[in-house]
Amino acid sequence: MNHEISLQVKNQLIEIQRLSAQVEAFAREHHIPDPTTFQINLVLDELVTNVISYGYRDTAEHLINLRMKLSGEELTIVMEDDGLPFNPLEQAAPELDKPIAEKEVGGLGIFLVRKLVDSVEYRRQADKNILVMKKKTSFASPPKDHSLEIRETKSGDVWVLEFTGRFDALAAASALEKLSAFIAADKHRLVLDFSKLDYISSGGLQVLLVTLNRSRHTQGTIALCSLKDYLKDIFDITGFAKLFAIYQTRAEAIQALQAPG
Repeated sequence: MNHEISLQVKNQLIEIQRLSAQVEAFAREHHIPDPTTFQINLVLDELVTNVISYGYRDTAEHLINLRMKLSGEELTIVMEDDGLPFNPLEQAAPELDKPIAEKEVGGLGIFLVRKLVDSVEYRRQADKNILVMKKKTSFASPPKDHSLEIRETKSGDVWVLEFTGRFDALAAASALEKLSAFIAADKHRLVLDFSKLDYISSGGLQVLLVTLNRSRHTQGTIALCSLKDYLKDIFDITGFAKLFAIYQTRAEAIQALQAPG
């Protein structure tokens, strides 16, 4: 069994889904459980997205190299890029307790990385940024692989949007467009059903924050429901659990949002 893998991605956002599939194949081979696989993919998603978005002054093709090695129950991840010097350990943590109107969009990615790994070290060597991360893991079953799909239904005067798959940076623009269209069309009572959502990154969280702000400006109401436990953890870590009404089931969320009478 191969306990080590080397991965390489180009500086294009679409490459993140290919990286995710490779990570999940490695996790499946080593029976790493779904929640841990989700966290590993989220960490790499945030870091690679950050490099692609801010690491280069030119538009040329660049390669980002990653190595993953499993030793016992400890996973070591090494990431190298030739982007601008950037030490994520020097970034200030976001102010999670700010009122919703004062919250800034962005800044969650590096915060999540530092929360989800057990240790992280940075060095600049040979004109490259090098991050070394370690994470304890255990052994179970493999995760799923889906792109984001959003299906809409209506119950009374409440619209339900069912999210399936991955809510990451690549899906963020189309998801924001769809959610904004609902708000613009005066469809103000929205339930976002996450029962089939396997993954959310800071890009997805930022879409939710923008949508919540826009909805409040039009006196709209948004509720979330049916989050998997490991997604609930992300909402707790980032403080988003305090911003949104979150219900165990779709029926409970719909009932809470229905207009009286």
